Amino acid sequence: MASSAIGAASKTFDGKGIVETSEPRALTLTDIPRVIEDFRQAARNAQKAGFDAVEIHAANGYLIDQFLRDTSNRRTDAYGGSVANRTRFLQEVVAAVVDVLGPGRVGVRLSPFSNANNVGIDSDTPATFNAAIDVLNDAGIAYLHMVEGQTGGPREWPAGSLETLRDRFTGAYMANNGYDGTSAVAAVASGKVDLVAFGKLHISNPDLAERLAADATLNPLPTAALYGGGREGYTDYPALADLAA
Repeated sequence: MASSAIGAASKTFDGKGIVETSEPRALTLTDIPRVIEDFRQAARNAQKAGFDAVEIHAANGYLIDQFLRDTSNRRTDAYGGSVANRTRFLQEVVAAVVDVLGPGRVGVRLSPFSNANNVGIDSDTPATFNAAIDVLNDAGIAYLHMVEGQTGGPREWPAGSLETLRDRFTGAYMANNGYDGTSAVAAVASGKVDLVAFGKLHISNPDLAERLAADATLNPLPTAALYGGGREGYTDYPALADLAA
């Protein structure tokens, strides 16, 4: 299911191999409250499992991102059309998760300048994502995790636009996309960034924090092995201690 019946134009692992993604159906007004309750239950499950906090994934063309953007949200009901309507699903999901865990234990990830999974750049990114960040500010969440630029691609955005969104958020700001140890330290030292997140580097380097601290060589990440459903290229990378042994 999706905000609207638009395919991801991508591929996925179906348990046997890599296949084309199917076209989803649009969530109905009956479906939406159930999905929001799924988020609430997921928060309860995380809490019961002992997690300190959770992050809501509202980026990269996944469900919440689909509702936010007018390129992927073609609805004509209370969840489509205006910016206020398109941010409604985000607001309701955040409210449900915060209700379980409290605002200080919830983060949200956004990717305003990325068009991953066939979700195009919004026709008015500043208006849409200013409104989304206002939702997060109103909820008092712990941090905003921002994909800076294109997911897995160039760090590019219209001049000043990322900075405006970053400065609009009143909580901690977590940067992501294309950082290494040196640039991450410099970003935090600048005072504009509170934290830096690493994704793909953590897959190929199970001890990434130790490697960055020691300025050690990083394992390369052969992206062709990702998403294959098996151990190879996913959980078989050596740690520094293994290499030393």
